[in-house]
Amino acid sequence: LGDNRVKYITESSDGRIWIGEYDGLTIFDGANFTSYNMSDGIPFGGIQHISFDSNQDVWMGSGFGGLIQFDGNNFTVYNSSDGLLNNIVNSIAIDNQNKKWVGTSSGLSVFNNQNILHNNYTQMYLLPPPDTLNPVMGLGFDSRNLLWVGIYIDYLLDGGVAMYNGYSWVDFNASDGLIGPVITDLIIDNQDQVWVTTSSGISKITDVPALTNDILKDDIILYPNPSNGEFSFKSSIKKYHLKIFNPQGEIFYNNQINSSSELKINLSQISKGVYIAKVENLTNHFVTTKKLIIK
Repeated sequence: LGDNRVKYITESSDGRIWIGEYDGLTIFDGANFTSYNMSDGIPFGGIQHISFDSNQDVWMGSGFGGLIQFDGNNFTVYNSSDGLLNNIVNSIAIDNQNKKWVGTSSGLSVFNNQNILHNNYTQMYLLPPPDTLNPVMGLGFDSRNLLWVGIYIDYLLDGGVAMYNGYSWVDFNASDGLIGPVITDLIIDNQDQVWVTTSSGISKITDVPALTNDILKDDIILYPNPSNGEFSFKSSIKKYHLKIFNPQGEIFYNNQINSSSELKINLSQISKGVYIAKVENLTNHFVTTKKLIIK
């Protein structure tokens, strides 16, 4: 090994073992170890995540140096000067269009197939105002190309999982059954079950295909969020029950809606804070929740 202090380990499709270390990278081909460090172009901070794209390039997250591309011969570094939200990269996922979704300590940066910054997401998991910081601890795609992101904000002792279906984020936290808020990583198995590691144990988000099917079909959108208390609610559901309440269970809105027309909701008279909107589709009785923030 180039360094005995190992931070990450994974296997490539050709059977080689890739080892991220505090001082660099080591590759084991079954017989020999090959090591790389700062003298080879790896920035300070070591390697704490490794992913592989469809072009057989290797993408690595540095503890302080940003996103690193390795083509087998040379290392190329992408950092804050290229638009990366933060040079501390904790996790990387690559989608079916070869876009690189880079989880940093300040949020999520996306680089396109030409390795040019495509987008930044800084608030996937909603927090009470004025806090917006979303450090990404782990992320991955399921078989439907839905993105799952584990987030933990250490100074708030708050965290959860955010799912992105291509147009909106859906949050999952302790109120949905996660064992704890201190998210450390997540993986998705071949049955699309999301395994979330926390400081309190492991949670498994099951029945993911049914859940995401209904979210996509019902197209539930609540905006703006955060807002001053005036929200617009849009959905393709023709008959549903909408309830809005605070984390203590006090109800502020409770109605059955029999139309898919846009609904205006005025909650400006209630206190600033975090609220929960619970939507029950009265046709299939599927229930989903969304977090609301009044600021």
